Amino acid sequence: MKKLYTFLLSAFIMAAGVTMFACGDEQPESYNITIEENSLVDVSTDYQLTQEGTLITVTVEPETDVYVLNVYANEEACTKVDDSTYTFTLASDTVVRVEAEMRYTEVNESEYASASELNPSQIIKTDDGYLQGLRPYLTYNFSEKIWGEVDGDGNVVSLTSSNQAVIPNEALSAEFFDTTDSDNGMVNGVDVYIDTDMIDYGETYIVFEFKELYVSPTTVCRLVKRIEVVHEEDYDYTTSIMPEAVTIDLGDVKGVWAQEDYQYFEIMILDDQSERAYGADYSKFEFLSDATPYDTIYTTAGVRYIFAAADVPDEVEISFNYLLGHSYSVNVYGFTSDDLSYTNRITLNVDDETDSGATFIDGTLTCTEENTNIRLSVSD
Repeated sequence: MKKLYTFLLSAFIMAAGVTMFACGDEQPESYNITIEENSLVDVSTDYQLTQEGTLITVTVEPETDVYVLNVYANEEACTKVDDSTYTFTLASDTVVRVEAEMRYTEVNESEYASASELNPSQIIKTDDGYLQGLRPYLTYNFSEKIWGEVDGDGNVVSLTSSNQAVIPNEALSAEFFDTTDSDNGMVNGVDVYIDTDMIDYGETYIVFEFKELYVSPTTVCRLVKRIEVVHEEDYDYTTSIMPEAVTIDLGDVKGVWAQEDYQYFEIMILDDQSERAYGADYSKFEFLSDATPYDTIYTTAGVRYIFAAADVPDEVEISFNYLLGHSYSVNVYGFTSDDLSYTNRITLNVDDETDSGATFIDGTLTCTEENTNIRLSVSD
């Protein structure tokens, strides 16, 4: 009995010692977690009051067609586990805020990338043979150069379409580019190409998402572009169009052509950005002089006007409506026969009376302001 009493007393003292030791430790502070109201997203946390250092899980359930951009704890970004789960470590009284937007609202700029101003809002669906194989595209520029690796452990581009009946996901592909043409693997943008053999008329939103695995395993950039697929006759070329007249002086070169026995000559005007929309607006070009083309040939980017040598005037004036920011190539060719092979190319140079608002360098006319008048002379 005495041994039993001694054992119980020892156990009591040991238990009391443990209790006294535990009471002597400083307990972690407890903090409140509150959620900022958001009409687009249902948000919950696994604790509303708990101790400092606890890993808090935030669950987000967006409404239909809502995209969650980020979740913040006291304005510090939480860690994204998956599309509906985020976490943070509790350090003080915390307000949880969710940043969200309608999933299919146009977004043209983020911290990491921006959409080109030249990206079309419409693309053309056509069965015309001269346009087959041309791919319209969207361009996204990165805020700084990155390693351009699509697969493996590098960068990942995700492309989705909101309306699969108009542009299916399989019609979208991404290709990195480097404007400096260096061969070191660094890129500063990506082109998103659209396979027109797979598209149909209607409206959709192209969602471009990008992540660089060397920086973050989750999406760091999301941009959205509305695209309407239309028939060529319904394509809207009226946005940012300015009138332009180009006078091509052929007086001096006509003598050169006569010596070479040229039978035809050609004026070709190309819109260098037209392939973004899958075709040029041929109604933009019109002859103001009395010159009558022997033939007119449409290309994927512009138009070729062919003239018989006997009908060549000293000057040919062409009017066209140009799109701001686009570059236009103006070329003149002479031909010795009606096979129209490029046996000789005549280059155009801007004369001294050129007004401001446009430049003509290396065969490309670039219009930068409205109501400019460009006079071009021909040299052999």
